[in-house]
Amino acid sequence: MRAFVLTGYGAIADNVRLAQLPDPVAASGEVLVEIHAASLNPIDFKIVHGDLKRVSKYKLPRPFGFDASGIVKSAGVGAGRFKPGDAVYLRTSRDTIGTFADQIAVDEKFVALEPFSVSHAQAASLPLVGLTTVQGFARAGARAGQRILIHAGSGGVGTFAVQYARHRGLHVTSTTSSKNADFVRSLGADRVIAYDRQNYLEQGSGYDIVYDTLGGAFTIDAFALVKRGGTVISLSGPPDRDFARREGDQLRDIAALVDSGAIKPVIDREFAFERLPDALSYLEAGRARGKVVLKVR
Repeated sequence: MRAFVLTGYGAIADNVRLAQLPDPVAASGEVLVEIHAASLNPIDFKIVHGDLKRVSKYKLPRPFGFDASGIVKSAGVGAGRFKPGDAVYLRTSRDTIGTFADQIAVDEKFVALEPFSVSHAQAASLPLVGLTTVQGFARAGARAGQRILIHAGSGGVGTFAVQYARHRGLHVTSTTSSKNADFVRSLGADRVIAYDRQNYLEQGSGYDIVYDTLGGAFTIDAFALVKRGGTVISLSGPPDRDFARREGDQLRDIAALVDSGAIKPVIDREFAFERLPDALSYLEAGRARGKVVLKVR
């Protein structure tokens, strides 16, 4: 099969290459998925740059990528949730990354039937941002009526988080550029702070939840904006192993939200499979409105 592999750490152009690898086989409890689309996340280029070497130590070269959608080809012994031909979407664990490829064999607990109302590209855009948001809100005890600040409401995580917070009945404030302000309002933000015209640190505090999608100084500053007893959710680290047990169930819940119209996938741009390095560089530039997706088939 074709797969992009990480060969070292550093510049994207020097450490990401397309390789021909043996076809994977579904082991016990796994399903083999023919990948039709895969989406990119900031953690992907952070892995390439070596930012997470102390947390996730990979033996190189190796495939990478977290999100995908496609068709089940076969199931291993003991895997009974899916059958060949099922359209599914998935998020791998940080130990089983490898979605920038033609196929992947993955534990069925990381897989769910994809929303029936969207394309493979739209389905692939959802898993990591959706699970991160659902799990973060659960950990924060988010509930209707609370005030939440969501950074970068027009980004890959933000476009999902704003819609999900609106669905959950929270009062949503979001930061974005002035050119994207109306777009973020259309997603459900009650208030938008245009960072190129306003200093968000001077626009009020006392939030029940601050959803930090950017890391760095934004994480530190979040604690000055959240009220006493409130919660800061930061996405600066890799996916959390603790939630893997319920991942398939949560993906099914997300699919139901999409099919009901509560959440609409937002894709900024689709790249041909062979252009993964270009797609990673584009995402890293930080101007994507929504998700960046790789068209595998």
